[in-house]
Amino acid sequence: MASPSTATTWSDFDELPRGAVFRLGSRANQASHVLAIADDGTVATEYSGLGLVEIRADAKYRIVDPECRPESLRYAGNSLFAVCGRNLRRWDSTGVTDLLTECDGTCDPVFSPRGERFACCTRMDDKDAVAVFEPGAGVRSWVAASPPDTRALAVTDTGVAFAAAGEKGVVAIADGKAIWETKAAVPYLVYEPTRNEIVGWNRADERFDVFRAVDGARSRRTPPAGHSLREPIAMMPDGSSWLAIASDSPGALTRWDAVTGKVLAKWEAGEYASGATVSPNGRYAAASNGQLLRVDLTTGKASTVERVTEPSGIASSRSGDRIVIVDNDGRMKVFDAGTGKELKSGPAPDAISRNISVAYAPDGKAFAIANAYGELRILDAQTLQEKCHNTEEIGATSLFWSGNDLVAVYAGNFADDEQYLGGSVTVVDPACKVKRTRQHDGFVSIEAVDDKGLDLIFEAYEPPPYGEHPPVTANTKYARAVRVTFASGTMAAGNAALVEKARLAEMERSKNLDEDREIERVVSLDGRTTAIATRQSRKRTLSCRDTKSNDLLVEHVLPSTAWREIAIAGDGSWVAVPDGPSVLVYPCRKTK
Repeated sequence: MASPSTATTWSDFDELPRGAVFRLGSRANQASHVLAIADDGTVATEYSGLGLVEIRADAKYRIVDPECRPESLRYAGNSLFAVCGRNLRRWDSTGVTDLLTECDGTCDPVFSPRGERFACCTRMDDKDAVAVFEPGAGVRSWVAASPPDTRALAVTDTGVAFAAAGEKGVVAIADGKAIWETKAAVPYLVYEPTRNEIVGWNRADERFDVFRAVDGARSRRTPPAGHSLREPIAMMPDGSSWLAIASDSPGALTRWDAVTGKVLAKWEAGEYASGATVSPNGRYAAASNGQLLRVDLTTGKASTVERVTEPSGIASSRSGDRIVIVDNDGRMKVFDAGTGKELKSGPAPDAISRNISVAYAPDGKAFAIANAYGELRILDAQTLQEKCHNTEEIGATSLFWSGNDLVAVYAGNFADDEQYLGGSVTVVDPACKVKRTRQHDGFVSIEAVDDKGLDLIFEAYEPPPYGEHPPVTANTKYARAVRVTFASGTMAAGNAALVEKARLAEMERSKNLDEDREIERVVSLDGRTTAIATRQSRKRTLSCRDTKSNDLLVEHVLPSTAWREIAIAGDGSWVAVPDGPSVLVYPCRKTK
């Protein structure tokens, strides 16, 4: 296609931002489950933090629209079309054009085989409806009532739409009027122009049902597949076959013969794969499991598809020479912090995934890993093998070592309006046995960390009024300070001045909601250096300050894809910042 005039230049996903020392891992070829693929193999998709992007076969990318979160995408001729919110947008060499503002998002918008028509769910006279548009001309062809609870659409290049409402059947609509309907229960469907047919997936029988587009009569059924299917179905331009994600082994981009239903080819796509799509010329196909899978259908060659997810926990050894990263799929990797070289990788324990905290033992020979759901384990830092685990459901949102003991801080949970889980501080011995715990019907915030211990604030919380469901809110009106001493692991009354500091900080946040918002603050284990990540709109910065004097040591501008949960070396020499599924390492304090 012609280059969109609004697109940025082609860039390398793993190019180091200014100031970064190195990148751990890669952020290349990440993709959402909304995809389109062009005749040259270029893929359009959403990339978290970048918006709508195009990714070439050589993994170079460019940003098309940083604000677009596409619900549907299509290449047609020299244009790229995307549904961004309620707008259908077209990009070509002349610029970007908004074509409509009528889709309501109750079903996935669809394009016709050649992209000459576009259909989406909308509302008409306060009832469910379908609207069909001519994207190239930027005009609406018609709008008409559709079956209630329509969840899938297909449309021809001449503007005939087919609306599927699950068990309620399929209705064909032309020029705003229903022309036929069938009781066939298909949750999603696609139009095949060569034979003028509708192909639908029969979920109950796990097979394809094929209907004549002129009258809705069923023309044939494929043999039962023996597995479920993930939408959408992508049709080859010549109608010879169709592709979708079959949820077997555990998920494969699968190609079926359109007449016999025989499986022609399979490509492993991963457990979470979906979003099958085919290029207009039928040469390329693509799908995503979070990582982009691109297939050359003429050769059968597929790009490597290894799912890589964002880091959920990062920790530095006390000496600062090692970094451990655990991602959202529960994979662990250990890196040399001086060179960026990967030293060891392996799966985390089965129960450990999401909302992960990690902390290296003082001697660097082990690290603890835990999550907010009650799983806590200690692993050997060299082999990544489990040394022990706790079965008492200790929730942890932060971990710290107190000599040979481990301090697990659980901040509390505001996520559920019906139920509130208070915060706690638990001390665990090297065998993962609980030595002491202190619970509080409130929220725990970590106010300071130094080489001797932790300063915590137990904040009061305000539940929603009876019968109402606003979010639970925290306040510092009745807050109490607690000091956790590393040497003994004991918990005692803390510095009351910290409560006032927290109260003032809360008031300041309330007054400056539109200003820079602090999203992460970490203090080095020696207490000398504080790293602070802030953001305002799409701008993100990382500043390192002397903890005692608050003098600025260095400031870095972060990429818009940079994520929170930063980690700092024990001596403050560097800071690690997640960037998509990779981690960037920046210098912080000069230590030599």
